[in-house]
Amino acid sequence: MQYSGIIAFSLIWLFLSITECFSTTVIAIRMSSLIILGADSKVTRGDDSNIGNTCKVRRTNNVLSSYAGILSVPDVNLDVVRIGEVSITTALSIESGANAFTNAALPPLQNAMNGMKRFDPVYFQRRLEGRATTEAIFLGFENEIAHLHLRYFTPKTDVLTGVVTVQTGGADCPSLTCPGPRYVALGNHDAADKIIAADPTYWSKKPLSESVRSLIEAEITNDPIHDGPPVTVVEITKDNMTWLYPGECRGGP
Repeated sequence: MQYSGIIAFSLIWLFLSITECFSTTVIAIRMSSLIILGADSKVTRGDDSNIGNTCKVRRTNNVLSSYAGILSVPDVNLDVVRIGEVSITTALSIESGANAFTNAALPPLQNAMNGMKRFDPVYFQRRLEGRATTEAIFLGFENEIAHLHLRYFTPKTDVLTGVVTVQTGGADCPSLTCPGPRYVALGNHDAADKIIAADPTYWSKKPLSESVRSLIEAEITNDPIHDGPPVTVVEITKDNMTWLYPGECRGGP
């Protein structure tokens, strides 16, 4: 397929400017009176090049959030972390903030997906098509109740038009479908899932914070290209927020 010089340059810049934590690891545990959130620190671009470390656990108005997948595409004004922080700052509840985040992130993310498909359809098919390319989680306490709200975005191509439509999904806890404890993993979590599946008593062997940290360290060992130390782990109760392992967050962003 041929493009004019201006369009080709724009699409190349779109692809190269992707800041992508595609296989970053974020793990959250929600209990009735306790929330644990952990993440690695490594950041990579769409071509798997390493661009350093960052704090992946954000704090906004006593709400913690973390993100995985395609997070920043400057050419289409996509900045997932900024959208999340603005959405939570202006929201009346954690759930409404998560919903506002979905509505604000969807248009630029859809533009980015269509641009990437035009520039490199092979890469799009191999890495993005039908997968949760961007994920976000929002956690905190409201009225002494632990809340966990997951949002994700999945691009799918219309077989007739070739246009990419990004579908949204998520989970809300507490709710009728999530009344009790919940384990959620974003990004790269194959190794963590295998460890949990192989040991039904895994969560009871040590404190939840240590269990989460061990799972993230297992992912770092399993995929050092996309995951890397230091590990961040935060514990939240209705009264306190404790940065047990600050990592790159250094006690909170």
